[in-house]
Amino acid sequence: MRKLHYTIILGVLTACSNSTIKENIIISEDSYFQQAENMFYTRELEKAYSLYLKSYNSKKNKITAYKLATCHTLFGNIDSAFFYLEQATSRDSSIYLLQSGEYFPLIKKPQWDKILCRQLDKYQSKFGKINNIKLTKRLFNLSVRDQAFYLTSFFYPNQIDETIIKQVQSENIKELENIIIELGWPKSSEVCLEVSSTAFLLLQHADLEYQKKYFSDLYNCVIIDEASQTNLAYLIDKINVKEGRKQIYGTQLHFDSLSNQFVLSNNVYNPENIDKRRSAIKLEPISDYIISSNDKLKILN
Repeated sequence: MRKLHYTIILGVLTACSNSTIKENIIISEDSYFQQAENMFYTRELEKAYSLYLKSYNSKKNKITAYKLATCHTLFGNIDSAFFYLEQATSRDSSIYLLQSGEYFPLIKKPQWDKILCRQLDKYQSKFGKINNIKLTKRLFNLSVRDQAFYLTSFFYPNQIDETIIKQVQSENIKELENIIIELGWPKSSEVCLEVSSTAFLLLQHADLEYQKKYFSDLYNCVIIDEASQTNLAYLIDKINVKEGRKQIYGTQLHFDSLSNQFVLSNNVYNPENIDKRRSAIKLEPISDYIISSNDKLKILN
């Protein structure tokens, strides 16, 4: 389970890293915030919260407000979590910072829907119309739910049972099936960028049966440029590994418990040409992929 949790959390960090560069520059000189981040990722939540609060009282930064909301959600303080989400979103026109698994306890509350709708309105004013708002909201909340128990288990490793994770995965894939039956595979032109890969992520975390069942749906959307070919590459490798075949793109790294790092396993087809195949679908060289994955792993250790 440790490898699984690391892999999921690394995916979350990768999805958010490029979007937060500007905000990180702003807070890079805030010593309280940097100390809080260190405490947060070593699971010292009470100490992290105290430092985030000092940082927020000093600079009122939106990133810090989101962090305070995250802490309060993990503490179970729902009203306080919404208070800081209101503070954060009042200064923000994005939606990606709401897209965090820690907020799962909030998504069925009316305040959450109000905040999400408001942020989507601001998002559309800035980036243009979202063609299917209803689908976007469904996928957005599914993405939060999908991340929730992996991230929560990182902070509370003794309180999350694998059975619960499997149950959530099952419920998520059923909701995805409902969406596919109603609308087909979600097309990127119908939703915002932040949820365009949600259906793929749900499928990545599902059982092999479902991955094979809906592979053609994703493939057909890739063909018409309505889904990511990178996502398809990950799914191809995932299915191949599960069925005992070699990977094509090397996306499924092996976690070596002895060295406590990710390495490329030997189950890769024609490894001398792997970078050519990766380049063709706009993936970084395999050596860079391994380095970046292990750099993100250091944050969690």
